[in-house]
Amino acid sequence: MNEFLAFGGGGSFALCLDEDLLKATSGPSETFGNECLASSTEFELKNVELWGFAHASQYLSS
Repeated sequence: MNEFLAFGGGGSFALCLDEDLLKATSGPSETFGNECLASSTEFELKNVELWGFAHASQYLSS
């Protein structure tokens, strides 16, 4: 896995999505204090929903 999107750290990622958003891994993360977030450390993704936030001033004309 060369490119990925990962959350958390400190030993392993809490959640790590591969570059195609088809497979993922999860493990204990010191950042969030979590255990594995799935029934196994490696799994296939069925659906992915991503949210983004932007400052309102970006869209307001002056």
